[in-house]
Amino acid sequence: MKTLVTLLLSLASVVAFAAEPTTLVIPKITKPLVEPVENDPLQADYDKMWAEYEEAIKAATAKVTEALDRQSTKAAESGDLDFVEVWEEMKKKFVESAKLEWDTSSKASLSWRKKYPKVPFPRDFSEAVRSASSLIENARGILEDSYAELVKSYTKAKNIQRAKELREEGTELFAKHRSSSKDSSGAQRTPLQAKAEWVALITDPDAFKLHWEMGNPKGQHSYDPDTGLIVIDSTDKLGTLKDGEPWGELYFEMAVGQLSRGTLNLEINGVIFKLGDAAMHMRTKTPVRVVFDEQKNLATVIVGQIVASKATITDSKWRDHLLCKFSTSAATDNTAKVVIGNIRACRPPKPLSTIAP
Repeated sequence: MKTLVTLLLSLASVVAFAAEPTTLVIPKITKPLVEPVENDPLQADYDKMWAEYEEAIKAATAKVTEALDRQSTKAAESGDLDFVEVWEEMKKKFVESAKLEWDTSSKASLSWRKKYPKVPFPRDFSEAVRSASSLIENARGILEDSYAELVKSYTKAKNIQRAKELREEGTELFAKHRSSSKDSSGAQRTPLQAKAEWVALITDPDAFKLHWEMGNPKGQHSYDPDTGLIVIDSTDKLGTLKDGEPWGELYFEMAVGQLSRGTLNLEINGVIFKLGDAAMHMRTKTPVRVVFDEQKNLATVIVGQIVASKATITDSKWRDHLLCKFSTSAATDNTAKVVIGNIRACRPPKPLSTIAP
């Protein structure tokens, strides 16, 4: 096979974030130009994984472009020409370079208000950037997982040459990402994650009953099968996500309408992560990830692209099952209102001894 990985890497920037944590980069990865093998039953899987990746990148690009357009329109409606020019210049650079310099940290709002005292800090734009960055990182991770699965599939099919070619292609493709970039948690993707499988935990009413336990009996918990969202109204205990299988990473999306006394806690298998400060960034649907650095025994909760909470894990069996309790401070006169959806767990790979030949 004639591999064009060298050309691919010269055109690509396989990172969701550059060295500057405030710079969003849309990867310029293109599918390698490989001659398809006649009657190869796995070629369709190869084409599908690339098609899905490219669609995700298009969606992330569109998300940022549309958000820029909305801000430019708002600025025009306010009659502030200088403000319009700021957004138009930002969009021009993004279209030309696929890079967006935008600080989503809490400190950014202070500098923004100082520069544009009559214009509110565009929190919705920050949320769009966080959402796009999460989409990019997740798509890149899925692409890497798919390469590992294809290598395994070709090996089982006794097509060793093609398995070697894909292993080399994937290794070269993602090596640059590992050496030059870290994800928003500061932890690099591990071999465990690279071979893991993402599983949606709640996909229908039956799965909701199986994996979700109501919190405060006086609260209200409902599941909408059309949107896949759990809608919760409760005073303190917001509910518990349960799963008896091992997990490597947890992902869900959450929107906060109201919290009792401004607190939000996740208790995962007895370890508490306080997310009160991060909850202010969750007014609209926001990605939340729980990742684990095995070498450091460090678990990190990331809200959007913000590291919201960390904890040292001493229990070696901490990820053997999942018991994730959502809660807020009790206040009888203040009902918390949150929405949770798209709950997924990353399953660690099965030991080789359990995989059928």
